[in-house]
Amino acid sequence: MTDADLPAATDQQDVVIRLVAGHRVFDAERAAVHALRGASLAVRRGEFVAVMGPSGSGKSTLLNVIAGLERLDDGAVTLAGASLSELSEAALARLRRRHVGMVFQFFHLLDAMTVTENVLLAARLSGLPRRAATRRAHDLLDVLGLLERAEAMPAMLSGGERQRLAIARALANEPTVLLADEPTGALDSAGAAEILELFRRLHARGQTILLVTHDRQVAAGAQRIVLLRDGQLDGQAPGSPSGSALHAGLGDGRLDRLASPGTGTAAARPARPA
Repeated sequence: MTDADLPAATDQQDVVIRLVAGHRVFDAERAAVHALRGASLAVRRGEFVAVMGPSGSGKSTLLNVIAGLERLDDGAVTLAGASLSELSEAALARLRRRHVGMVFQFFHLLDAMTVTENVLLAARLSGLPRRAATRRAHDLLDVLGLLERAEAMPAMLSGGERQRLAIARALANEPTVLLADEPTGALDSAGAAEILELFRRLHARGQTILLVTHDRQVAAGAQRIVLLRDGQLDGQAPGSPSGSALHAGLGDGRLDRLASPGTGTAAARPARPA
């Protein structure tokens, strides 16, 4: 896929993720492994895109490159208007704190901290003053149905609750983009349906989401599906924006009490460094 094949946008600023001819190669014992071979992708603001591919196809590498956690060997990637190849490691860290929320298959929670402290730390690291960060953590836990578990330790939570906590932490900085790496992979079917419904509702509020998965049913909940094959991204298959089959009881309107991404409508958003 060339840059000309990328989804059109009415305005260049509308594209929040742009990967052009990206290559990522790892040295293996016997031969080089090409995780990405000229992969190209554009994600517009407010889109919910699922990248689908089998285990080992380079999906996690793709997310790491977009988040600036790994460098491309060749090609270019921009996130929220910033060319990642031009940024230092410190600048990349600042960009992530401001623009990126990440959700992982195995949660990566801080087990020595309470539910509240996990979210509060993320909010503070994003630059929010303590009072605003505390309010943000409280609101997220309320929205995600975890307020009654606020003082619990992560080990006391179910798998679905842990992933909801991971999502709350990822949303603490009001990210421009939410990146999700197999977010339902460690959950049972009920927990997976709950998390997918939550993603659908976040998307309905305007959250940009890029999710990678090997599961066709998970990908079907997205607005658009892109296939990762042999290190290349292709296909613009439509997903299932309604996600009605995945409804899991999160439709009580609590999400509406949070500000839509980037709007700050629920509460004044303190200025933070870019």
